[in-house]
Amino acid sequence: MIRFIFVSLVLILSSTAGLSQGSVSVDFFVFVGNSERILFEQTEIEDETIYIDNIINQLKLKDSRKLSGTLGIAVNKGLSDKVFLRTGLSFSSFAFSQSNDDSFQWPSQHDGNGGFDSSVDPGESLSDRINFSTSYWFIDLPIGIRKEFGCKKLSPYLEGGLSINYYLTTRSVQHITEKEVSFNRNESIKTMNVFGYLSAGLNYQVKESWQTYFQLGFSQQINSLTSELIKERLNRYGIEVGFRKMINSSSS
Repeated sequence: MIRFIFVSLVLILSSTAGLSQGSVSVDFFVFVGNSERILFEQTEIEDETIYIDNIINQLKLKDSRKLSGTLGIAVNKGLSDKVFLRTGLSFSSFAFSQSNDDSFQWPSQHDGNGGFDSSVDPGESLSDRINFSTSYWFIDLPIGIRKEFGCKKLSPYLEGGLSINYYLTTRSVQHITEKEVSFNRNESIKTMNVFGYLSAGLNYQVKESWQTYFQLGFSQQINSLTSELIKERLNRYGIEVGFRKMINSSSS
């Protein structure tokens, strides 16, 4: 991880070299949105395919999207008057939740005749389902191109690129009778992961040297997150807001 952060910092610093050759600015931003995992399999054996597909279909019924986010800093360097290279370093999470709807039978629901009455409230602290949530934590190095349109106070833009995400750890939350939180670095998850992203947004010129921006974004993992028989890819969509400080606004 230290090597990854070092390389990231070198790339960021090198992007600011030669300030006189183009405008340079720094972004401080936060992203909030919903994320999910996409399950798939890669086997050509027919019996395995049928078996794995059944497992995937069962997991999909229990999976649901969950809130995720990113906090980071980015550097923009003007390649022309309206085209910018953007890179940076950020901390992000991709999460999803699972619910097991199988019926649970608690002692308080015993009817006294050898059976259970599921309509009886088992108690305030008990539930008839198990809820899980999983959150993968990453350090990200995004590299993209932004094309701006318009000028003066408001300028819409489009941005797209790739992000190299270094896997840190997994946060797991289990809720049966009480909430249990654990952190574990899952060895089956690949250390380096590649995501593609696309966003559309709007810049607002607050002062000569300050901008704020708002964008809608979507990112999709390109490689498989794991090397298991059942593969995973992560994706998410949401809103990013940030402030941009101009360091050098000279044209290229």
